Amino acid sequence: MKTILAVAVDRGGWNAMEPCLKQASSDGHRVRVFLGHTCAKQYRAKALNTDPRFEIMSHDLGECDELGFFFAASNRDLVVVASSQSDEGTAASFTALSMAHSTPRIGIEDMYGSIIPTLRATKAANVGAFNRVCVIDDVARAMIMKAYPETTDSIVVTGGPQFDKTLDMRSRLHSLRATLRSKVNVSEEQKVFLVVGDLVGTSEILDLLTTAIRNVGLSDSAKIILRAHPRAKESEKEVARHYLEESEHSAMFVDPGRELAPTSDDLLPAADVVLSAMSTTSHNAILLEIPGTVYVGTPACRALLQQEKSMDKTPEVMAGAGWQVDTPNDMVNVINAILGKGDAEALLRLMAVQKKIASYNDGKATQRVYTEMKKLMQA
Repeated sequence: MKTILAVAVDRGGWNAMEPCLKQASSDGHRVRVFLGHTCAKQYRAKALNTDPRFEIMSHDLGECDELGFFFAASNRDLVVVASSQSDEGTAASFTALSMAHSTPRIGIEDMYGSIIPTLRATKAANVGAFNRVCVIDDVARAMIMKAYPETTDSIVVTGGPQFDKTLDMRSRLHSLRATLRSKVNVSEEQKVFLVVGDLVGTSEILDLLTTAIRNVGLSDSAKIILRAHPRAKESEKEVARHYLEESEHSAMFVDPGRELAPTSDDLLPAADVVLSAMSTTSHNAILLEIPGTVYVGTPACRALLQQEKSMDKTPEVMAGAGWQVDTPNDMVNVINAILGKGDAEALLRLMAVQKKIASYNDGKATQRVYTEMKKLMQA
């Protein structure tokens, strides 16, 4: 039996890590987990998927000091670090790597570029970085190699463990679509737009979308499903409430309910078009090959992307797997393409890129990451 120490702060990083740790527990290994900040709060609120076999320590204040106690509490054969783009997550990842010393270290990147802040911090401090970095596809690999060419030999394309469940959704897509649409009395001929809110920018997305729907003449038939971000500011939640209950567009909004669709991912089968600033749900839409996957670049959304990833466009857009929409007119062009009235060549190019990215999603990412973990523990 080996002892694995795992550190996670951001929810996305934990979602990628947790299936692999569960596999390790099933193989008889001891798994000790440190959850910080967002993960710690959600764990205490019983809103985080965990396994009862995990030995969990959670703290959302003074994380770096608490990590010292965590590492001192037992021997270790492997350190597993979840990727994070938040300042607190990067600090925890850096601290874990600096305390690992000669213990093998593996990083699991949940989304494009999310492990780069940790690589930047370890390089600046000359702290031993990862022996292995697991990424979701060649786009993710290329991003890291461009920023840090010296990491090339340590990067392995495994797919994302958090996306393994998407394969099951793909196999049931048509039946799930029928069930969700039936719940809200929407026919197959009607277009459904799923808006996935983020921390900011919801009102800008909704203003852009409703204007575009009106301009293409779909106001009487189109439906919008809005899911606010669980950590959105109160002002964002108030915007959502206004649109749903009081605006001139209220009749457009439907929702099958959280009992049937607990998360925004669960709503994807119903959607023809998915809009967000940079949500993981949009990446899942690409894996489901939804050609109407839209990344919105209104001022608040662009500022959020700059803050989180230091980019003007998402990696998915730069790869050609999603549409960049900054104005209502941009959105009109996307809707027309989806309706078969617009740029057919652009649509076909996007669909081809989505198919390539989706090909990495074979449901075996958890096993591939766990195989890399075993290699390091046996080294």
